[in-house]
Amino acid sequence: MKHPSLARKLLALGLSLLLVLSFLPTAFAEGEVIVKTEQELLDAIANATGPTVIQIEGTVTITETLVIDGGRKITLTGDGTIAAASNFTILHESMIYITDAGTALTVECEVAGNASRSAFCSVLYATNSADLTLNDGADIHGGYARNGGGVRVRRGETEPGTFTMNGGSIHDNEAGNGAGLALDNQAGQHLIRGGSITNNRATGTGYGGGIWVGSEVGLTMTGGTVTNNTTTKDTIYAGIVVNSNASTKPRTGVYIKSGEVTADIIRIEGDSNTNGLTARLQISSGATLNGDVSIGFNTYDLVEDKLRNEGTINGDVSLEARTGLTNTGTINGKVTVDGEDVVIDNNNGAGQILGGVEGNATIPEGSTNTITATAGPNGSISPSGTVSVQTGGSQTFAITAAGGYNIQDVRVDGTSVGAVSSYTFDNVFANHTITASFVRNNFIEPTYYPDYDEDVDYLPPAEDEEAEEAPEETQDLYMVTCRTLNVRLGGGTGYARIGTLSRGTLVSGELEDGWLKFAYDGGTAYCSADYLARVDGDLTGLHVTCRTLNVRAGAGTNFEILGTLSRGTEVEILDVLPGWYEIEYLGGVGYVSAAYIG
Repeated sequence: MKHPSLARKLLALGLSLLLVLSFLPTAFAEGEVIVKTEQELLDAIANATGPTVIQIEGTVTITETLVIDGGRKITLTGDGTIAAASNFTILHESMIYITDAGTALTVECEVAGNASRSAFCSVLYATNSADLTLNDGADIHGGYARNGGGVRVRRGETEPGTFTMNGGSIHDNEAGNGAGLALDNQAGQHLIRGGSITNNRATGTGYGGGIWVGSEVGLTMTGGTVTNNTTTKDTIYAGIVVNSNASTKPRTGVYIKSGEVTADIIRIEGDSNTNGLTARLQISSGATLNGDVSIGFNTYDLVEDKLRNEGTINGDVSLEARTGLTNTGTINGKVTVDGEDVVIDNNNGAGQILGGVEGNATIPEGSTNTITATAGPNGSISPSGTVSVQTGGSQTFAITAAGGYNIQDVRVDGTSVGAVSSYTFDNVFANHTITASFVRNNFIEPTYYPDYDEDVDYLPPAEDEEAEEAPEETQDLYMVTCRTLNVRLGGGTGYARIGTLSRGTLVSGELEDGWLKFAYDGGTAYCSADYLARVDGDLTGLHVTCRTLNVRAGAGTNFEILGTLSRGTEVEILDVLPGWYEIEYLGGVGYVSAAYIG
């Protein structure tokens, strides 16, 4: 049995050890540490002799630039925030400065920049061969700098640092160029796989609200979004801007290698280079860019592949003087040419520019696209088959129905353009299809044509027949059945016209001597009841009121005529459509003009 005084001494010693340990960084596994204060963070970085995970707990406020060097490999993670103090001392124009070969920083937590904006200060700054990576959880904001308010990557005294973005967000930063991300001149090759760069603002020279890519720099993207960024310059500089002057490195500019990238706009600046080397935007096969593209003019030589598209661009493209587009993919927008010596090479029809080309571009000799023209039975289209069209040219097709048949429909690239007898493709920069179909003409010329729809108050009856009297009963809701129905101040054609109602308009009111009295434009107006169909009353016991009424396959005069009904025929109404009734007809359905049912 222990002596009581010894037990008390052991207890006191244990409590003292716990108290001391509570003031030390908490190690929860080898190479991992939890920090809650600036000093704990500094100690954790200083003691990182191998790969170290530092978990930020709560808000860790730092008073001076945090320098990570000496080949250290640090991961900042956790639900906490690293924030700059109001009296923050700026070194190296940054909040966190990563330098030296072999040094690597991975960020998976929030880093809030110098909110006071008293001096230039990027949130993260990588240089001299250091590696910077952003993963999910990274939240970089509040930076204010000359270049790279959120993140800046610079060559430095040796080799450039490297930047990889797998996820996270760079937002609400401000800088002269590259408010979200600045990749300085000669800053090497970098990669964005995901994440978002948004709501950043470029001021000063104003290049790249989202991203600025300097000369001799390559940015490869396989995902990510660069949206809602702004600039004090023209809006073409709001998204991703590449300064392509004197480019000598391979893949200088932006390379969308795979996946889907969304951007406000990608701008490749003009080039004053005389050696024929230039930056460009390249979209690889299978990759998609959601956004517009702007290519600036070259001062000297023509660069025919300033934009190389092998994938898909869901947006418009602008090409300035002495630039060119090499296209084997699909551009779903329009290409605008602004200046001379612009070449557009669609690779002899392999490339598709669905919005056409506006402006004067040079097309390689012999470049063609194809239009496939087909016709169904009982008619023809001319020319037919696979028709070769000079890229940028036009082609007209004539559609003709055989005897006893009408043109039913013409479809261009799968979309109906109506029952037209001819169609012209203008400004052809894509392959197209045109297809015509035909229907039998069952039309029987009536003495009284039932599809009459002139702009009149009164439709006269057939010859030798008297006009039917206007309905005497009052109904609540009616539909206009003619193309245009006059609205008058009183119940008669002698009253002034004060407006019109179009076919299918619903109007409620009270019938008075063949005219409907209804509320109109803050007052009372009248329209002829001859061109109103009752839609909310008893729709049984209704009959054909004209001599011969066409029954059609659809609600419109362009549909096939299935047959006719004579005056007095009772109809069973199945549905009410604008200006038409759907009726039971020969065991199926048909459609008749509502103007001739009463």
